[in-house]
Amino acid sequence: MIIKIRGAIGDMVSPISLGEKIFFEIHNCDFIKLLENGDEHNVIVEVGESSIKQPFKVHSTVLCYRCPYLYGEFKKSTISNDDNIRIIQKPQITAKIFNIIIKYIYGATVNLEKVETSVIFDLLMTANEFQLEKLVTRLQIFLIKNQSSWLKLNFSKIYNLSFRTHFKALQKYCNDIIVKHPNLIFESKGFNTIPEEALISIIQRDDLQLEEPKIWDYVIQWGISQNKTLPSNVDDWIDKDFQILKNNLQQCLPHIRYFQISNESIREKVFPYQQILDKKLWDDIVEYSMTPNKAITSKILPPRKIIITQLPSRGYTFRITSSIINIEQATEIASWVDKKEVAYDVNNNPYKFNLILRGSRDGFENKVFWNLCDQKTNVVVFAKVKDTDEILGGYNPIGWNSDLDWQYSKTNASFIFSLKNGNIKKSILSRVKSPSKAIFNNPIFGPNFYNSLFMNGIQSFMNYPGNSIYEKSIKTTYGAFSIDDYEMAIHFKIWTRGDSIRFYGIAQDPETHSYMMVLHYAKEGNLREYLKINFNNFDWKQKFKPFGLSKLIGVNPNNPEKKNIVGVFPYIAPEVLSGDEEYTKAAEVYSFGVIAYEMVTGFPPYPDIPHDKDLAMNICNGLRSKITFHTPKLITRMIMRCWDARVTHRPTFKELYEELDKYDVDYSDYISEGIKKDSEIVIQIKNAEEFSANQELTNTTNTTTTTHNYQTHPQAIYTSRLLSSKTQERRKF
Repeated sequence: MIIKIRGAIGDMVSPISLGEKIFFEIHNCDFIKLLENGDEHNVIVEVGESSIKQPFKVHSTVLCYRCPYLYGEFKKSTISNDDNIRIIQKPQITAKIFNIIIKYIYGATVNLEKVETSVIFDLLMTANEFQLEKLVTRLQIFLIKNQSSWLKLNFSKIYNLSFRTHFKALQKYCNDIIVKHPNLIFESKGFNTIPEEALISIIQRDDLQLEEPKIWDYVIQWGISQNKTLPSNVDDWIDKDFQILKNNLQQCLPHIRYFQISNESIREKVFPYQQILDKKLWDDIVEYSMTPNKAITSKILPPRKIIITQLPSRGYTFRITSSIINIEQATEIASWVDKKEVAYDVNNNPYKFNLILRGSRDGFENKVFWNLCDQKTNVVVFAKVKDTDEILGGYNPIGWNSDLDWQYSKTNASFIFSLKNGNIKKSILSRVKSPSKAIFNNPIFGPNFYNSLFMNGIQSFMNYPGNSIYEKSIKTTYGAFSIDDYEMAIHFKIWTRGDSIRFYGIAQDPETHSYMMVLHYAKEGNLREYLKINFNNFDWKQKFKPFGLSKLIGVNPNNPEKKNIVGVFPYIAPEVLSGDEEYTKAAEVYSFGVIAYEMVTGFPPYPDIPHDKDLAMNICNGLRSKITFHTPKLITRMIMRCWDARVTHRPTFKELYEELDKYDVDYSDYISEGIKKDSEIVIQIKNAEEFSANQELTNTTNTTTTTHNYQTHPQAIYTSRLLSSKTQERRKF
């Protein structure tokens, strides 16, 4: 690859292919000859360390017009040889690098053919030192277009140097990666040492894929790390400490989206550091959290454009039968139920709302409410206020209970709300803050969130001022108000992004006692085909999901005494294959281990060899699939225990469930709350994800779904089959 830049410091042109004949300007050819011959030189540039020092004969006149930096070095030089020729010493630059640079200065051409990428990057650093701006720009573009894999493998180094040297193209290249994979920087060991300019360039991006409270946490962490004298516990800080932090973060704080942070996170995360914020900004944050529709003077930055990374749609379209709320509003409520800082996408709402009461259809009398809604859990109320755009309501996870006459019900998960609609520009969410009085069971009234919102008559709701049960009022006026209509709906989770196939229900035939499960149609055919397509979209939380119902196989209905070996034999326990044991729970544990292996690696067992008697014998003799080295060690250990040839040493399903459940809880707490960072499984998963992210970065494709490729032997059979009876197996194997 030859890069030609006219006049060395003139306009750039595109790279020229090697097979294309290049005609250079006559004066450039003459300059190259002048360099090679060294005629009439008056400067010697010595490069390299003393043992490998190499001189280059150059001309101050050329340097004056082609490289002012080196000409300045010439003017400052006081060292001369016997011929009164000045010497410039550059021991930190190698002869290989300087040879390319000086040819560029004389001939306006850089030939990068067969030059190692690391040398090209060193060339970029030297060109920057020599203030050859056009070459610096062109080399950055060359590296990004032709050596992106090398840049990604050396990401941390490139990122830090790009900001310390003001390489704008590389800065943008790195930031485009970071906004999609923020943990590469925010969870890196060197995060606290990145330049302030680098941090600002990330947090000001609208497409940074991090929730705002986490961004705040990282910014505070970085600010504190810039001054080692700050006490570790913020409760011990004095005014001077807050001023130090404020000074450290004065350029970063304007880029935080304060008004996109939930009230809970404001109290928990921002409040302890309120002194570093301007008083007017903090007052507006408090005002906005209490009355979101009231005008404030502080600038409200828009929410970040979070790209929801989810499994491909399984064909379900979210619908709602409400005459009061729409899909977007229902999705917002679903996000509040799950306490999501970033709302669900309307196309991936995991909840279904079943309408159980509509006032205009069923009646507005209180007895209608109690007949249809008594002891129904996970209930959402919607009420359309008469002659306004207001839609008020609330969520009650435990339901109203007529048996608890005039008693409170305790819950810490309920909330009331006002929805964005028409002239109402901002939704208001008000969570319970006194759980013991969250719900009131009053037979005289309808749905009742204590005095914060309750139905007090036919087509009438009411709210009282000064109520301390919920965080704030959802209505600007108090007292009774008329409604056009109200609805009650039960919400339930129909699927989550952790399910590859949605489960709709189960029924039992009263005569045969057989069970029937209703599942979504698996268009990929089976788990293996699904993993091939979607494996790279699975996270570890999804891999912890339980598999649900299972049943022992192998009973011959025509001859119950004759036990057949039926199934996909790479999944069958060795003691069953050998005929020493029948199907047992321990054998099922072995099979579970094989499925778990496939889930965490994406590879089926033994894909590259025939599934014949030799494989069966090898399995019986101890052969097991190789688990990839970056798999979390706790998961690897669990799978290997399932595969133990000693049946009594295998874990039980109860033990497996408890172990996986603990991992799931620890990892979920880390993801949602940022706690349990020191959990062993969290640390191991983070290491695995970092490895996977680096692997992904070496893939130059930009597709959302990456196929998981492997070669399958023609005789590798993954369909269930009758292998033989026990006695036949003994003879065969």
